[in-house]
Amino acid sequence: MVLHAYAGNDNELKKIAEFNKEVKLPTKLSDINLNYNDLDIIADEAMKTNEWKKALEEFSREKFIDAIKKADQYGRSLNY
Repeated sequence: MVLHAYAGNDNELKKIAEFNKEVKLPTKLSDINLNYNDLDIIADEAMKTNEWKKALEEFSREKFIDAIKKADQYGRSLNY
């Protein structure tokens, strides 16, 4: 969900979020016992991954955090 939010692909964000909800996968930070206070740690850890380091385009830490927030907000908007 976060990568679709990062890319600005709202249709795919919605599609994946709704699928996750349907199959009872996490759709928001609180589903995995995280909150906005954890975003700096999440971003720091993400920056250590091969996916981050070898991405075709350079990732922005700030934009990544914003994408996490956007995905979380969409996930919270789903009716449970």
